[in-house]
Amino acid sequence: MSREAAYMKNRDGNTALHLATVSDNKEIVLEIIKQCPDSSELVNTRGWNILHLAAQDDSFQTPIRDILKTRSSLSNLINEKDAIGNTPLHHIAVSVDRGRLNDLIGHPRVDKLVYNNENKNALDLASNSNVFRFVEKKFRKDLKKYGLRSGMRIYTSIKDSKQDNEEERDLEELKKVQDANVIVATLIATVTFAAGFTIPGGYPVSDSSKKSGSSGLGDELTSSIIRHKMAEPKRDIFRRHFVLE
Repeated sequence: MSREAAYMKNRDGNTALHLATVSDNKEIVLEIIKQCPDSSELVNTRGWNILHLAAQDDSFQTPIRDILKTRSSLSNLINEKDAIGNTPLHHIAVSVDRGRLNDLIGHPRVDKLVYNNENKNALDLASNSNVFRFVEKKFRKDLKKYGLRSGMRIYTSIKDSKQDNEEERDLEELKKVQDANVIVATLIATVTFAAGFTIPGGYPVSDSSKKSGSSGLGDELTSSIIRHKMAEPKRDIFRRHFVLE
């Protein structure tokens, strides 16, 4: 195979090295890396390099440590992220393969707590895997042995705490709105009651005053209503807690 062919890609972005990996052709994989080391840095349309494939593809039985031994420069690929932020360690966590884990997790350059685009590390992905519970439990135990701790749960806890605080503030604001509405309703009822006792033509006023035909109590209460009406209800808060849409 010519050197140029090693760098050619198909429509999925896969190179000869990618294809040799998924076909589990160990000799060709190692030979391509030896003859064209730069080709190992090429990624497909998913952003996968040779280690992403080796970590996840069940048909590939060549130990990752054998690939890393081929050239020391390949260790630069260990923490490389694909299109959605997953490193080879994330891919191993998805496959829940303890053999592949042991090949990679002990490498001095591997970042055990790296997060993907969904703020998940390897332990988070292993906890959501679709495998038998006892297999998942053993795998997660291995990850914790190497110092991994769940990052998603911490993030969720902070997020939930923030949401609880926002809901408490909303309820406090709603209580203030309800209290204001009670005051307004009381004032309106009082004005209505007072209007029923207003003497036609108004109450007697002094000669110095030019006003007539008005109720002093009514005017005062009307002004009070206007002041209290400034506290308009927060419709979005009310709708969020009490209205089903």
